[in-house]
Amino acid sequence: MGDNNFKSFAVVNPHSAGGRTGRDWPRMREAIRAALGPFDFALTGRTGEAAGLSREALARGYEMLIAVGGDGTNHEVVNGFFDGEKPVNPGAVLAIFPSGTGGDLARTLGVRNLPLPRRAETLKGRDFSPADVGLVSFHDHRDLPARRYFINMASLGIGGEVDRLVNLSSKRFGTRPAFLIGGLRASARYRNKRVRYRVDGGPVREEKVFAVYLALGEYAGGGMRFAPGSRPDDGIFDIIVAGDLSPIGALRYTLRTYRGEHLSLPRVARFRGRQLEAESPDRVSLDLDGENPGFLPAAFEIRPGLIRLKQLKPRV
Repeated sequence: MGDNNFKSFAVVNPHSAGGRTGRDWPRMREAIRAALGPFDFALTGRTGEAAGLSREALARGYEMLIAVGGDGTNHEVVNGFFDGEKPVNPGAVLAIFPSGTGGDLARTLGVRNLPLPRRAETLKGRDFSPADVGLVSFHDHRDLPARRYFINMASLGIGGEVDRLVNLSSKRFGTRPAFLIGGLRASARYRNKRVRYRVDGGPVREEKVFAVYLALGEYAGGGMRFAPGSRPDDGIFDIIVAGDLSPIGALRYTLRTYRGEHLSLPRVARFRGRQLEAESPDRVSLDLDGENPGFLPAAFEIRPGLIRLKQLKPRV
């Protein structure tokens, strides 16, 4: 590897995409090697391991971490960039190499559907762009205080329920069917939640909600375009509030998100903000990059330009 490429380490989730990533890794490894030259890698064996592997690699001086998997893998790798709130290596770069169920951040970046050699080519060179991350304080599944970063999208409400069902289901028929079926199953038994929230320290709003989304990228849920036009480097969340939707309204909303046409529906609002605080008397699940780490109460804040993202095109 010459000076024209970063010293790279790939964190590979072989279980993503229903195990397809593990089966395809030899081909992907050769494509990455052809683009970058020699690089190192590790395969994860369990949920949560990617964050620790990433943290260790950065502490050993690797300049670029390549997240090989889906949005959950990206989420874990991003959290490995930090020790608490302190960056492990402030100059390090994150690269996305999509091979997973969702691939929603990769959609925003335009790399999800690239042929394998072209996907590997996006890793070449030493260019990058600063990107935002979100930081969330919440209660985990043991009801203990926790903090976690996210790189693409967070939500409260139905999203965490969908995550749980999708992650338990088979992905053999592809991404969109898995999320659509998971969403329909969750909607059939989901009841809108009472939530009190405020944006940027403003007035408290209290209402029943189907879900509230905080977007850095445009897509989540396996291709649902929740936040058309949202960019990972604009320093602000796009906040989508889907209010007290009826079951029919929730179905219409879900189907329209695939075309990004949901924002004109009744009881759907869009805000922009840098912070959101939310609490509820109900048990309200969280979603962070397609993972369900816990519940409200939660405080979300944006950290502009905190990470260097390889494939993000600079704004013009």
